[in-house]
Amino acid sequence: MPAAKQNLLIEQGTTWRYALELKAGVKATDPALNLTGYTAQMQLRSDIDSAIPIIALTIANGRITTAPLLGRLELLLSATETAALSFDRAVYDLEITSAGGEVTRVLQGSVALSKEVTR
Repeated sequence: MPAAKQNLLIEQGTTWRYALELKAGVKATDPALNLTGYTAQMQLRSDIDSAIPIIALTIANGRITTAPLLGRLELLLSATETAALSFDRAVYDLEITSAGGEVTRVLQGSVALSKEVTR
């Protein structure tokens, strides 16, 4: 199944959260995808060919949390982390990897940064 496209907005200097629930099929009525044993990672880059990510979100670094039986992923950046961001626009994708090594891109798109005035 192709990755869903979703453009994101991060407000600089605020806690940013984005939650999604993955299904085992393509219908809204399909059961949740059991994420037990899965890892997840997301990278923001200035453009698709950029060698160095702006920031990486993973389960290991605590920027992605899961509720495996609900098929739920939550992406999280702290206010300190978003305050340190300085891009205007970036691109991202979010991939999950099963315990067996199968990689699936589940989400992709662009990210806009709304600059902070109150500092």
